[in-house]
Amino acid sequence: MKVIVGLGNPGEAYRDTRHNAGFRVLDRFAEDLSAGVFAPGHKGVFSRVALAGHDVLLLKPRTFMNNSGDAVTSLLDAGVVNEEECQDALLVVTDDVALPLGRLRLRALGSSGGHNGLASVEQSLASSAYPRLRIGVGPGPEEEDLAAFVLSAFEEEEEEILTSVIPTAAKLLSDWVVHGLEVCQQKYNGWSPNGNMEE
Repeated sequence: MKVIVGLGNPGEAYRDTRHNAGFRVLDRFAEDLSAGVFAPGHKGVFSRVALAGHDVLLLKPRTFMNNSGDAVTSLLDAGVVNEEECQDALLVVTDDVALPLGRLRLRALGSSGGHNGLASVEQSLASSAYPRLRIGVGPGPEEEDLAAFVLSAFEEEEEEILTSVIPTAAKLLSDWVVHGLEVCQQKYNGWSPNGNMEE
C-alpha cells in the first residue's frame, strides 16, 4: 500500500488559497487516474486507486492544516501504514512559502521548516523521516503576516503559474508510486515552471 496525503484546509473559502496547493495536486492526480469519489474516513476524505500493481490511498485531511497529523494518526491506528514503512510508503504533499512559486522539491526527510501541517505530521509519527513534496507558493512576504499570506488567494498571474505546475506535480506522484523516491528526486527536484532545472 502506498499512501499520499495532500495537506490543506477544508471548505470552499480555502479552496484557492496558497495553503491548499497540496489538495489541488492530489485532486489532479486522482483525476488523471480516474480514482473513485473521495469518501469520508480517516479524519478526512479518501480515495483508492490501483497504479502499476500498487494499491494507492489518497487522503485529504479535514482537520485543518495545523492538525493534519491527526489524519495520519488515523491511518496508523487503522493499520493502513505503520511507522516503519513511512519512508517507503508515505508521501506528504504541501505548499511551501520558502520556495519560489511553482518550484518542486522532494525530500526523504527534514524539518517542518515552520510549516504547521508538517510539524503536526512529524508529531504524529514521532519522526521527521518521512518523504514530502513541497510546492513553491512564495516567496513569502518579509513584513506581511505569514498566516494571512498562506490563507490568501493567488493573484491572476500567479494562479496561471500554479495551474501550469500542477500536472507536473501530479505526474511526480505517479512516478513516486511506480519508480520510487530517488528517481523522482533526480527527475523533478529544482523543476520550475519555465522548464529549467534550478536549485
